[in-house]
Amino acid sequence: MTNLEPSRPATYIVSGGASRLGAAFVRRISEGGNNVIIGDLDEAAGTEIADEFDESVVFCRCDVRRDEDLAGLVQCASDVFGGLDGIVNNAVSYLDNGITSSRADWHAAFDVTLFGGAVLLAEALPLLTKSPRLLSSTWQVLQRKLHKKIGRFTQPQKPRSFI
Repeated sequence: MTNLEPSRPATYIVSGGASRLGAAFVRRISEGGNNVIIGDLDEAAGTEIADEFDESVVFCRCDVRRDEDLAGLVQCASDVFGGLDGIVNNAVSYLDNGITSSRADWHAAFDVTLFGGAVLLAEALPLLTKSPRLLSSTWQVLQRKLHKKIGRFTQPQKPRSFI
C-alpha cells in the first residue's frame, strides 16, 4: 500500500500575488503552514510581501503573458520546495472599458486573465499530478477530463484546509 501522507508542507503558486487580493491569498495560505510562490510583475511589492514571512514564501518575477516566465514559476516551486500542490490563478488585467474596449484591449485582457492561467496550469500539470493532495473540485474535473490522456490517478488524501 502506498503512503499518501505528504512529506512536506503544501506548496501553492499565486499568480498576481503581489497586490490586493493576491497578497491576501498569499498571507492566508501561508498562515495555514503552507509554502507559497508569489508570481507577479511587481518585484518591489512581491519581495516586500515575501519578506513578511520566513523562507516559506518566495517571490518569483513572472509575466503571465510569457510562457518562459510561467515555466520558470513552476520550476521555482520544484527547485525551492520540491513540488507543487495547487495554483491560485489571480493575475488579471484591468484594461476593461466594457463593450467599448478595443480589440487590442480584449486580446491583452484575455492574454493575462485566461490564457496565462491556462498555460500556467499546463506547465504545472506534471508536478500537480505527483501531489498527494486533492485540492479542489476543479482538480477533480480536470482528472476526469484528462483520464483518457494520462491514465488513472491514485486517490489522494484530503487536503488540510487553509481557509
